[in-house]
Amino acid sequence: MRIRTIMVLCAVILSGCCSTQKESSTLYLPLINTRWEIISLKTEKVTNTNIFLSLKDKGKFTGNVGCNSIGGNYAITEGAIKFSETISTKMACKDLDIENKFLKALSESNFYKISEDTLMLYSGNEPLLKFIGK
Repeated sequence: MRIRTIMVLCAVILSGCCSTQKESSTLYLPLINTRWEIISLKTEKVTNTNIFLSLKDKGKFTGNVGCNSIGGNYAITEGAIKFSETISTKMACKDLDIENKFLKALSESNFYKISEDTLMLYSGNEPLLKFIGK
């Protein structure tokens, strides 16, 4: 009887070790200290991967809007986000349209959501900026 019990326990343990079922391995990138490269601005797809945002410790952010570098402050409270005191270099660039749209969307952002490797910035329910983490 004792040998049978031991054999049953071994079978149960081994069957658990050899399971082919995959475990959930969803990885959510951290908001802070991730390089967030732009995918879209509102409904417009953006292919310029030089445009990125990086939130640093102590409420500071840096980034690039295509030609010019940016920086400033941010504050987070329970899913809400607010960017402030944004500064930008003023290089003589050919096309500043995307930069101006990006900076406007950033200033209007008040909510964020991270889903795996994607960061979305919203104004209320309206999606403004979509990034992929690198």
